[in-house]
Amino acid sequence: LSLVLEPVNEQDTSYTGDSPFPSESTEQALDRLTMITKRLQTMQTRQRTEDVFSDSGVVTLDLSRNVGVYRLEMIENITSVDITNPPPVGTVALFSLRLEQDGTGGWTYASSNAIHSGSGLVTTAGTINRIDYQCDFEGNLEGVIYADFD
Repeated sequence: LSLVLEPVNEQDTSYTGDSPFPSESTEQALDRLTMITKRLQTMQTRQRTEDVFSDSGVVTLDLSRNVGVYRLEMIENITSVDITNPPPVGTVALFSLRLEQDGTGGWTYASSNAIHSGSGLVTTAGTINRIDYQCDFEGNLEGVIYADFD
């Protein structure tokens, strides 16, 4: 989908051209196209997966990498999730943390980040749990646990 905008003259900031949404003004159409572009970028981001690791119970997630799913093989108890490069002011980042219990199992997730969960983590060996997070521009996290995901 494309929209060609041509200035009427060099001093004029108005544009001509047919809107792909006939009932909307050009400005409204541009807002809608911007929203569609952001949704497409979000869909693209959500498809990206990256492995992360814990160090002394801490998992660090770099949100500048535009990853939709961070995958962690749990080999120890997790006590904290640290965020680097939170999203710009006025926006939120949406992503998932996929927690895969190793062959030993029994590993816990006791992060101080706000978690809303009905059941908590399943710690059986080989179990996969998922936490869907939203992170604001100050690095505040809220998440929902989906236990025994796979």
